[in-house]
Formats: sequence, structure tokens, C-alpha cells
Amino acid sequence: MEKAYKNISYLFFALLIISVIGFFQTYIVKFPTFTDTVSAHHIHATFLLLWIATLIAQPLLIRARKIELHRLIGKASYVLVPLIVLSILMVTRVQYQRGIAQHTPSVLVDYGMYMTFVDLVPFITLYLLAMWYRCVPSVHMRYIIACSVIFFNPAFGRINIIFFGMEPELGVVISYVYCDTILLGFLVYDLIKHKPYQPYLYSLAFLIVCHSSLLYAPFSPVWHTLSTAFAQTFF
Repeated sequence: MEKAYKNISYLFFALLIISVIGFFQTYIVKFPTFTDTVSAHHIHATFLLLWIATLIAQPLLIRARKIELHRLIGKASYVLVPLIVLSILMVTRVQYQRGIAQHTPSVLVDYGMYMTFVDLVPFITLYLLAMWYRCVPSVHMRYIIACSVIFFNPAFGRINIIFFGMEPELGVVISYVYCDTILLGFLVYDLIKHKPYQPYLYSLAFLIVCHSSLLYAPFSPVWHTLSTAFAQTFF
């Protein structure tokens, strides 16, 4: 492992802590009754905790020269990541059905579903790139970092709304700014240190396009048609 990244597990510890803070009032504090939650929420939380645990463990295994175990856990992600994707869709289904039952304006229902795919599509894409370059450790690691930074978004969004009193739409947009700034920091660092910065550059450009689209795409007739069709087919 590159010397500069030997403590990268701290980033993933930070993800865990921020996730606990972000989801404390809406999920964790409801233990053990978990009112207003369903099985989909518990499944989603379980798989994400496993993902974060994997992120924390993998760099530590490399530092301990447990390469075979590192690779074995990496292969296990071929199962874990599809389960994470499925759990995200399950939670989206619950939110969509609640929105319809509560007669939420269709524009807000469409916006909520679009937010799911703004996170989901980059996560899947960057994870697949990480796996494609699994034999090139420097590139593989950077794409893993990039796809994992995406999971800061939901937690930061809740922190912005609950603790800073932001309107939901603004809180979400600002959370994406935080995410992109983290990735920008890695990009600048690698540029200064003459490291292989390209994975961060491509990832950041992709994320900026996706995040910027939140300002207009969810409100377009095209997305309303796609969202409705998707919901009718899968939900």
C-alpha cells in the first residue's frame, strides 16, 4: 500500500461516525421498537454496516500483509454490493409507497426517487471500475475510495436538515457539495504528490454531473415518465 494511504481506514471510521450521527434521530434512537421502520430499513442498515466494516478492514489487512484474506473479502463484495443495491431499492420502494399513500405531490415523489439513482448509479459504476482495475492496486484503491465517499451523502443530508435546520432540498444539495469536496481534496493531494490522480478526476467529474442534475432533471417531464414507469414495473 502507498505510504500516504496507510491510514485510509480513518476515512471509513469517519464514515461510520457520521452515519451514526446522521441516522441517530431517524433510526438508531428508535431501538428497540423501531417505530415507523420496516424490514427494508433493517436490511439496508445491516448491509451498509457490513460494507463500512469491509472498508475499514481491507486497508488494515494490507498493512498486516494478510493479502489472501484481503482478496477473499474483496471477492465477498461481489455478493455484498448487489445486496446493498437491492436494499437501497427496497427502501426506495417503501418511501415511494408512503409518498403515494400520504398524497405527497408527484414532483416530490419523483425527486425522492431521483435522489436514489443519483447515488446508486455512480456507486455501481465506480465499484465496477474498482473491480476492473483490481490488479492495479493504485487505481483499484482510488475507485474504491471514490465509490465509498458517496455514502457520506445520506448522513450529511440528515445532519444538515436535523442539526442545521436546512430545508430538505437545500440540505441534500449541500451534502453533495461536501462529498465532492472530499473527493476534490484527494484529487488535489495526488496532483501535488504526482500520484495517479486520474481515477479521482474521472470520478469527481462524473459525480459533479450527477449531482448538478438534481437542480433540473427530477422536475422534468421525461423523469416523471421514467419514474412512473419504473414504479409501475418494480414497485
